[in-house]
Amino acid sequence: MRKKSKFIKKLSKLYPQLKLELQQADIELSVEDFLARAFFFSTLISVLSFFLFIFLIKMYSTLDLRNFLLAIFFSVIFWLLSWFYHTLYPKLKIARKVKEIERTLPLVLRHMLIKVRSGIPLYEVMVSISNKDYGYISKEFKKCVSEMNAGIPQTEALENMALRNPSMTFRRVIWQIANSLRSGVDISTILFNIHENALREQRAQLRKYGSELSPLSLVYMILFVVIPPLFTALLSILTSITKISVPTFVFYLIVIFLVFAQIIFLGAIKGRRPNIEV
Repeated sequence: MRKKSKFIKKLSKLYPQLKLELQQADIELSVEDFLARAFFFSTLISVLSFFLFIFLIKMYSTLDLRNFLLAIFFSVIFWLLSWFYHTLYPKLKIARKVKEIERTLPLVLRHMLIKVRSGIPLYEVMVSISNKDYGYISKEFKKCVSEMNAGIPQTEALENMALRNPSMTFRRVIWQIANSLRSGVDISTILFNIHENALREQRAQLRKYGSELSPLSLVYMILFVVIPPLFTALLSILTSITKISVPTFVFYLIVIFLVFAQIIFLGAIKGRRPNIEV
């Protein structure tokens, strides 16, 4: 156990940003514990894949040195894939968190603006947001309210919330609110300006996305509507006028490739869509 802990501590030095990533991804594990779990599960998947390959080799072939080395090679590949997935998981969770925050942020700003203009104190507004269903933003405000109830000043609690949040847009909003509280500026004016800026950014994202759809749809038509029938017709003509024979499974492979390529292409288009909550 001591050797393993020393190995994990040395391994953690290769990931200096992992501690911050775990905090921003709301993963309540230390860096050493997270890497130890990643190492354990990667090794487990590698061992299981090795025995699976050995089983398949014995069923359909002979277990010689070449196939044994091939099984080791694929088990190492599976270990690397599992390790990369586990170490990238906090970044993936942070990316999803940022998307959700930036999607619901204009709704939260509108909520705050209406409440503040109604004469409700900012603390009560923050409590109401923490009790609403605004996803990660409600969770962040709940932590902020808990800190204020524990005696931390309001501006300091807001700054702490901004520091532990991965969204730069959300950070700027909270810092502006904290600075307005510190300088004594009317908070409703600040919230109105922030809300209008957020709406302008969303409109700009929508215009950019709309301008990108036309060339992307043209590329989709060419790659997946025009070229496949032409390529298939060309293969049919070649097989009929020449002695070249094309196996039937080639056409099945073309169909499978087109299906996967379209899924990837449409997923890329969906990924470029702006995160806007209407």
